[in-house]
Amino acid sequence: MAVGPAFANDCDAVASASLKQTGVPYRSEMTITTPGQPPQKAQAVYMVTRLYTQMDGKWNAVPVSAQEMSQQIETSIKNGGVSCRKIGPDQVGGEAATIYATHGVQQGNTVDTKTWISNSRNLPLRSVANIVNGPNSQTIDMTISYDHVSAPAGVK
Repeated sequence: MAVGPAFANDCDAVASASLKQTGVPYRSEMTITTPGQPPQKAQAVYMVTRLYTQMDGKWNAVPVSAQEMSQQIETSIKNGGVSCRKIGPDQVGGEAATIYATHGVQQGNTVDTKTWISNSRNLPLRSVANIVNGPNSQTIDMTISYDHVSAPAGVK
């Protein structure tokens, strides 16, 4: 697929979807790959005021603020030296989406991400982030669903 030059409005599209996501419950499933190690599986459930994460079979919950998350997204995209470009159309689970690529440096990490944004809902459906810090690297492949989301049973 040919990739065009980066445009500010491409970052606006990514920011808009990410900001909208802070106000919507969702479930994500991640595969975290680090060279030389077996892949790790993780899950997260975001309920707007609490974030539940599961790694190695154990769930944890932390309070979150949609407003703080929104501010972090705005700061990261608008002031963090992030560049964005539209790659083109695709589908995730049969849902039409547009892929956007972002590149930035955050806390010493170079982060290159592809994000699939739903054409109908303007919400992220998938992201693949490649994170490099010196000789260390990691890939996080995340799929996101918004239907029938509830907090994990018994987790406070």
